[in-house]
Amino acid sequence: MKAYTILEGDDSDYKKMTEFEAMKYLEEWRQEDNKVCEFCGSRNVEVLNISVNGYSLYSYDRLISNCDKAIMNENIDENMFMINLQKSGSEIKLDIGGINSVHRDFLKLCLFTIKDIVMTRGSSDFRTHRAGNFFICLSGGFDFDKRKQVAKVEKYSTCGLSREEVLSQVNTFALKHNISIA
Repeated sequence: MKAYTILEGDDSDYKKMTEFEAMKYLEEWRQEDNKVCEFCGSRNVEVLNISVNGYSLYSYDRLISNCDKAIMNENIDENMFMINLQKSGSEIKLDIGGINSVHRDFLKLCLFTIKDIVMTRGSSDFRTHRAGNFFICLSGGFDFDKRKQVAKVEKYSTCGLSREEVLSQVNTFALKHNISIA
């Protein structure tokens, strides 16, 4: 495991980021510095489990707590939605997580956000293998100031699934909920 020391900015700025946001910064910095995997020499290195001074940027328990607080306060709308794909051979298992009752507009926004990320991430994220995993967690809800649904990606990881395999599974789930993301 490699630790990075960031000397610029206040750590409170970084603690406000989602793990996905920080991951993209670290990937950019690694690329700019021509960093490679210290074991195999590959430039394709996944950045996961990011902490800032011991504060984990992704915490399932913290997200659930935020959703629980929202349920108790009608002026706050906080949701969480997760997709986990497990691939073994030609079988792909889809698991959905998050909170039990996600607003349809939030679900639709999440599915479009997932599609956009899958379409825009580099091809190195989608090298197919016999076994693989795709995981994404989004949080958000209705922003009363902006008067619209908002979603942010909290965590993202993938290995071993092609872009087409991920999109096929997400699209099948969407169609079961009468949402077209094609």
